[in-house]
Amino acid sequence: MNSIVIPSNPTTAQLGALIRQLLVALGTYAVAKGWLSGPIMEALIPIVMLVGAVVWAQVRVIVEHKKKVLMAEALPDSTAQVK
Repeated sequence: MNSIVIPSNPTTAQLGALIRQLLVALGTYAVAKGWLSGPIMEALIPIVMLVGAVVWAQVRVIVEHKKKVLMAEALPDSTAQVK
């Protein structure tokens, strides 16, 4: 059975909430200026959040992989090898 993992640092969730609020504020400004309509703005925010989440996940995977490679290179070949 898998254990529950709770991140000790809530920065990622806080960053997501901040970005969401900034998108709402920018969208409201764009609607007030007449650059966007309300329904378009309401559709764009979830799309931007989704694309941002996918990009962020890929960046995290790449960074974590680089960390693992660096750790493996520092260890003796009998312990870890980078191929």
